[in-house]
Amino acid sequence: MAVIDRTCIVPTFNKTWFPGDPGGVTWSGTEDDSKEGAWVVHLGNGSVNNLYYKFPLFVRWVR
Repeated sequence: MAVIDRTCIVPTFNKTWFPGDPGGVTWSGTEDDSKEGAWVVHLGNGSVNNLYYKFPLFVRWVR
């Protein structure tokens, strides 16, 4: 069993480990080069992008 479930059509978070996960776009802790935004990860399909901070997105706390 892994954090990423590859049995789906697109890789996604394992719902057994993360029940109730929204699976949407989530902020990372890494700022982009402009310092006005950060990198984001789509937890439903694994894509990454950078966005300005003005967009309200999910945050995942990890330790």
